[in-house]
Amino acid sequence: MGSIYQRTTGGTWYYQWYKGNKLFKKSLKTKSRTEAKRLKVRLDAQVDTMKTGLAPKRVGIVEAFKRFYRSKEPLLKPGTLLRYREQIVMMKDFFDKQGVKLVNKLTSENLTEYLTMRQDQGRSNKTIQEEVNLLKAVLKMLLEDGSLSEMPIKRWPRLKTVTKRPERLGAYSDSEVRALMNSFAETEFNDLFTFFLFTGCRSREAASLRVMDVIGKTISIRNHKSESSPESQYRHVEMHSSLQQIMKKRIRGKEPEDLVFPEMQKHSKNWCREQLRIACKSLGIPYRRLHGLRHTFVSGLLAAGVPVRSVMDMVGHEDFETTLRYAHVSQENLKGKIDRLSFEPDEKVDED
Repeated sequence: MGSIYQRTTGGTWYYQWYKGNKLFKKSLKTKSRTEAKRLKVRLDAQVDTMKTGLAPKRVGIVEAFKRFYRSKEPLLKPGTLLRYREQIVMMKDFFDKQGVKLVNKLTSENLTEYLTMRQDQGRSNKTIQEEVNLLKAVLKMLLEDGSLSEMPIKRWPRLKTVTKRPERLGAYSDSEVRALMNSFAETEFNDLFTFFLFTGCRSREAASLRVMDVIGKTISIRNHKSESSPESQYRHVEMHSSLQQIMKKRIRGKEPEDLVFPEMQKHSKNWCREQLRIACKSLGIPYRRLHGLRHTFVSGLLAAGVPVRSVMDMVGHEDFETTLRYAHVSQENLKGKIDRLSFEPDEKVDED
């Protein structure tokens, strides 16, 4: 068995083991201790295999699916288990017709043929991606318990399952925003949620924000869409009063090059999205992705009468048309607005 350690510079975790009298080291390419410990279990199994000279057991595809299902059965809802059973039957029958009986014989070509078959059947990308994710989870389980020494499928497809026009996803309503703010209060995600809500920033922009980018009540945000154009590399957003105390706390005593939100490096790249998705599910709010907070920011500014040109510059859009497509008006936001119209006839003058 080997051991893991974290480098002081960079924070990346490494796995080390001895073969004979020689020490070997391997980067785990993660800064998460939890992920490093998970990878250690798999690598320990591989090291033991090398030391004993024994090959891992050959695992049949049917047996692999059965083991995975049994491990999930006590944990998942009946509806999810039913979907798993249907997906397992579909994949098992396909690989059986392909003549692939053992997990370690699976190839990327087998998976490509499966995707083509499902697309020809008219299945949505979302459904197919769920099936691919299930197969990937089964293989990861076998890697972790040492039944596989390496992943047999080298290339995993990522099918597009979201709209091509993210601006059409919609904004969160005022009541939904209030519910989410209350939900995130006193949580690790609170500062980031407030930042996204009051800046309209993209996730990668928040992840790269540094202390030196916060000057007084202004935040300079790197526009990743325009890095090739030096004169438009940054855009500037005035800091909302609800954000000022958070940012003061975040930059106090830090070096100019320090990240404002270092927790985004500590967690997985989907951590922010998952926090919002879980909260929406708990509150019964339709999940409009993290990008929905950007919609909310744009819509709120336009509804407050901020000129389109100013909003366009604040969010880094390249044209007016894009900004206007983000202008969502909900039925809730329309309530009480009708009386703002003040068309009245001239007063009549009584004639004697």
